[in-house]
Amino acid sequence: MWARALAEDAGDATARAALERLAGAHAALPELAKIYEDCLKGSYDTEVQRWLASRLAALYEQSLGNPARAVDLWREVAGMPGGEAEALGHLEILLRGLERHSELEEVLARQAEIAMHGTTQADFLAALGELRLHHLSDVDGAIDAFRAALERVPTQAAALAALRALAAGAEPLLAVLDILEPLAEARGDFVEVAALAQARLLRSEDAIERAGLWRRVADLAETRLGDLPRALDALGRALHEDPHAFDTAEQLERVAERAGRRWKPLLGWRRYWTRWMDRRWLRWACGRLASI
Repeated sequence: MWARALAEDAGDATARAALERLAGAHAALPELAKIYEDCLKGSYDTEVQRWLASRLAALYEQSLGNPARAVDLWREVAGMPGGEAEALGHLEILLRGLERHSELEEVLARQAEIAMHGTTQADFLAALGELRLHHLSDVDGAIDAFRAALERVPTQAAALAALRALAAGAEPLLAVLDILEPLAEARGDFVEVAALAQARLLRSEDAIERAGLWRRVADLAETRLGDLPRALDALGRALHEDPHAFDTAEQLERVAERAGRRWKPLLGWRRYWTRWMDRRWLRWACGRLASI
């Protein structure tokens, strides 16, 4: 009786409630789903269609063990007025469980697009980046998503963690360093700024550029971190890359004196004299020796 009533008027709330009650009492959920499926095919009312499709999706997802059919139904709901946000949430869960990663990528991108708040957008974008990185082998796409997440929320934890892991690799991508460096500077995290500068050295083969990076590390170590031994080490490495940089040698001497290690630079200078035998360098170094 109630099935016929619902067939005649799929929006009959009394008939729906009676059928739900009977199906629960007699373990007849498959039969209930069949009734709803027939009603959905014959309905042209958008509100009724959305209710039937949502209820069917929930039955297949939670009670009937048919997640694939639930996905199809939630996709229908997503295309109906007022149903997209709820449907996308269910699709995210179902597609993760089914490991349908390409479809999940579309869902996460759409969730980020329609989210009302920046924090929520950032969370969806970070999840999108992780999906691309770990399941779709799309490193560039992942970096784009992480960048977008951090543009909305500079402290988004998942995006920062993922990019830091990429920066710590044997061959850090410059795009990753370009994202992380200004964020670390804005936070005043000079430990990370120095680490990122050293990470750039792994991707540079130009001696002058490498010398500049080592001088940046030295400056951070001396002025921001109060780590004079690290500053001395970095200046020594800078001088190794560019042995004709008198200003680097002067800075090395100054930092060594601050650190109480005035003679340390002379050991390095001796090596560079014998290696390059540059007369300008030799005259300058001898002058500095004479002043000590």
